[in-house]
Amino acid sequence: MIHDYFDCWRLGDRDGARAMLCDDLVFRSPTARCDDADRFMDTCWDHHRAMGVIEYVHEVYEAPHAYVAYRTEVFLSLI
Repeated sequence: MIHDYFDCWRLGDRDGARAMLCDDLVFRSPTARCDDADRFMDTCWDHHRAMGVIEYVHEVYEAPHAYVAYRTEVFLSLI
């Protein structure tokens, strides 16, 4: 499911990505703190345009939780 989720990000399928998230998602990163899935999507979705190939570094699944560490190239462009 995690791999399908990130495929949605790379392909720009916002509805598909959101459908895979639980409503009470908690997300923390150096630049964002979100306490529900809708806030996460509103805050972070625009970054999908910059995602490149994803390399999964570490995955841990312990129902109902998942932890995934990954690397991705970020594409930046100037208009």
